[in-house]
Amino acid sequence: MAGRAPGGGTVKWPHDPERRRRMIEALLVWTEELDREEPLPEGVDPASAGEAPDLASTVAVLEALRADVGLQGKAFQRLADRVEAEEEPGPDPDRLRAEGRRDTVGRLLEARDRLARLLDAGCDVEPLVAAGPFGAARRREAFAGLLEGMRLALRATDEALGDLDCREIRVKGLMFDPSRMRAVERAEANEGKPGTVVEVLRAGWLLGDEVLRPAEVRAVPEVTK
Repeated sequence: MAGRAPGGGTVKWPHDPERRRRMIEALLVWTEELDREEPLPEGVDPASAGEAPDLASTVAVLEALRADVGLQGKAFQRLADRVEAEEEPGPDPDRLRAEGRRDTVGRLLEARDRLARLLDAGCDVEPLVAAGPFGAARRREAFAGLLEGMRLALRATDEALGDLDCREIRVKGLMFDPSRMRAVERAEANEGKPGTVVEVLRAGWLLGDEVLRPAEVRAVPEVTK
């Protein structure tokens, strides 16, 4: 003989009378427990236990809870970001000084380049300034004073660069060194020894032991076998 178990499924009755009696008693106890009133979950108001649930109110409560959780999450993220920012070390003073010096030297080098080009151009046109029959001596004197002022300004700029431990890389006549130079033009073989620099097209500069700007040169190619 078979019967239905309380939780579903099929159960076979045992042949032993004593076992059948114990199973019947257990079944009676289980049916009696079905009529007992279950205790309310913790946090539920007993006064509202018999009321039918209001779906609209429940959804509204859940939406308010979701919004509150979102606001709390954003507030927590802002707090975490602030703590992380406060824990980050401040800028290194030595690094800031080094960057400031590099910036200052870079600006001085740009000004020096412009001044040197003006001085070279002025020297090239100096013979033409004094040409002509009238006032040649006065024009020559005035232009000479202008050129001398440029030379003084260039000298002062070089002194300021030296105070910042910045110095020009002397490369003319030396063997080409790719760590300090950049070959931008090829010289003829009869202009010098193979691999030597015959002309500096743009001066290179050192900042301490660091190559701030490589020298742009014209060099004689090395002989390849």
